[in-house]
Amino acid sequence: MEARDVQALERANYASMRSLVAATPGSGLLVRDDVTLIRSRLFPMADMNHACLLRTSPERAGPLVDEIVRYFRRRLLPVNVCLSPACTPDDLPDLLLRRGFRRQESPEAWLTLDLPNWQPPPLASDAVACIRVGENDALGFARVYLASFGLPGSLAPLAALLLRRSLRQPSMRHYLALVEGRPAGVCLWHSHGEIACLGAAGVLPAYRGRRVATSVFIHAAQEAAQQGKELLLGQTLYPRLAEVLMGHGFRLAFSRTYYALWVSWFGFRN
Repeated sequence: MEARDVQALERANYASMRSLVAATPGSGLLVRDDVTLIRSRLFPMADMNHACLLRTSPERAGPLVDEIVRYFRRRLLPVNVCLSPACTPDDLPDLLLRRGFRRQESPEAWLTLDLPNWQPPPLASDAVACIRVGENDALGFARVYLASFGLPGSLAPLAALLLRRSLRQPSMRHYLALVEGRPAGVCLWHSHGEIACLGAAGVLPAYRGRRVATSVFIHAAQEAAQQGKELLLGQTLYPRLAEVLMGHGFRLAFSRTYYALWVSWFGFRN
């Protein structure tokens, strides 16, 4: 994929996240010609706290990296930089390593699904019913989401409150998978124009291996197509999940690499 096409996909992804950021307190999204920054105090993981789309001159690369570090450090957030084929200059990886960043082992695969030409594979389970989440389903969605990722169930009321805010965003869709009427899995997407971007998807441990994830994904993708979306975009750090998505019709578009800078409270880099 050409660098300009990579840039267009990345920009569409972050544009689609504006609704999510708007619905989540303590979050922010800054889009400039030379860099894009996303942050979240509630969700301090790398995929919600990083800089990307660095596009600058060799002379400005060092000062830009310094600015990125200050941006996250003054908010007491982790410092991460994602490099894709759209980033310039070419020696940014070496620059980050010299500044104390560590290259993360797993690349992030970006995959695309051509919705108008997609035929859903006959893999959905008849035992799984999928519904679009409304405000009355918010607590159930939150409980499944948290349990799917091993997070404390005590956070469910707060997560449900945030979810109700995002349900009011017209560019977002949330889905709940039911097995025998019981919540078993979740999936969501957010969109910008004709591109929908898959958000988190998870399945309760007791229901894994029963095609719950496949069923809710197919349902979500079909609804995106019905909404007039042309492309469904997914990202993952897990090679096995990338293989599963490609088995459902996705194609690998490009990969990004994360670089992390960890600074202790005493100022020592590790």
